[in-house]
Amino acid sequence: MQSRPCTQDALANPMSSTSNTMNSGERKRQYMKLIERGNELQKEMAAHSTDSTCAIKEVSYLVNESNKLINFTTTNNHAESTSEALMDSQVMKISHEIVTDVVNIVCNLEFSTEEYCAAIKGKFAGNASIDWNIMASVIAGKFTAHKNNICLLGSFKNQPPKIVQKPARTRRPKSTPSQLIKPEDVKKLESETRTGKNLNIFLTKFVKVFIANKKQPIPYYKVIIDPADFMQTLENAFQVAFLVSNGSAVIEEDEDGMPVVRPVFDKSENNSKKVPVQAVSNITMKICLDMAERYNIREPLIK
Repeated sequence: MQSRPCTQDALANPMSSTSNTMNSGERKRQYMKLIERGNELQKEMAAHSTDSTCAIKEVSYLVNESNKLINFTTTNNHAESTSEALMDSQVMKISHEIVTDVVNIVCNLEFSTEEYCAAIKGKFAGNASIDWNIMASVIAGKFTAHKNNICLLGSFKNQPPKIVQKPARTRRPKSTPSQLIKPEDVKKLESETRTGKNLNIFLTKFVKVFIANKKQPIPYYKVIIDPADFMQTLENAFQVAFLVSNGSAVIEEDEDGMPVVRPVFDKSENNSKKVPVQAVSNITMKICLDMAERYNIREPLIK
């Protein structure tokens, strides 16, 4: 079927007689013309009566004219007329569908090798033979010269460097491992270590608190709990455990069965018949909160 000639005369220019004072009724009539032309173009594409190139040109024309019309009714990126905005979107939808049809038609075209070769021969060949001069002039125009430096290309008179024989390295005999000698006396420097220093500081503070409490055993949880720092509470619990393990403190029970702790001043107390109670208690956040409320702990006892 013969394609319709590509011309924009088939679509009257809706903006030819417009001005900035175009009213809404005139703009709607122009929109209707654009929509009708878009529908006609869709029918022509379905009947293969128009060329794809012409269809793209007319779609571009439809979109441009629709953009001009919508600019008359748009203020600060806001469309004042809903009906005109709807008609503008309808023009955009039709244009999108036409472009989709054109793309589908172009993609479904089959590549013909024979036609491609015939086109090449028609350009470079005369009646019978190929004119290589014409082809060479076209190909030569596609080549470009690149800058280069001759010194980077190397020399054709290449002289290999002399190989210098280096004397072989003499291997050193493996040394026999020295025998490890254990020192006879190993002095314990617990007091000089960080843990030992912290433990001594904690014991000194604990003794002062004990004396201030008239040398009465102090509730275990009052000694260890820091209501503002749970990690410090755990650290204090470890310190008390170390003091109990080395005999510097003992844990006993009060009348209510709750643990109390006191320092040991007389080391011979450990050899007495009275066996102190030494216990390890669970330390959790809930226990700390309960014990802090029980003993009305508002700040750490040992600071």
